[in-house]
Amino acid sequence: MRRKELLGLIILAALCVHPAAVRADSRAQKYYYEDIARPFFAPDPGRPGWYRSARPGAIESSFPAVKSTGTFRVFVLGGSIAGLLAYREAPGEFGKSLQAVLPSRKVEVLNCGMAGYESYREALIEQEILEYAPDLIVFLTGHNEGIASAPFPIWIMRAQERLSRLNAYRALVKTLQPDQA
Repeated sequence: MRRKELLGLIILAALCVHPAAVRADSRAQKYYYEDIARPFFAPDPGRPGWYRSARPGAIESSFPAVKSTGTFRVFVLGGSIAGLLAYREAPGEFGKSLQAVLPSRKVEVLNCGMAGYESYREALIEQEILEYAPDLIVFLTGHNEGIASAPFPIWIMRAQERLSRLNAYRALVKTLQPDQA
């Protein structure tokens, strides 16, 4: 067997048995690996000049693209625990507490908490929200490290998806991982 053929078989075997591999049709793949490549907020088509949460599973929130004078804009980042600071009620208990401390300011609390998110995904959201003129960013994190963590290269999952259409690949998976076939 030539060297290139051997390398190809090693890569193919690795695609079959990688412990972090997620099946291509899995909702988890989309949630953890594909959605993070898209912006968390997007222009709101129903309200020109506004942004709204656009990620599936995100707590609904919206805000004007241009922060008005006197506004105190807060973003909450983290896993599902972050939802406790501003879940389904605007501005939530956290926002009400901030408003009491800052009575002369309009307080906006925008929740970017996502179930199962860990520091890698939160850092991606943080980079985006820095563009929206935050006055405060609150992190509630650390609970999900190790759960689907460390970005799994999406090209591997796409390769698995294509390879899974091949009988030879499915046979190899069945041989190497009988419980995954």
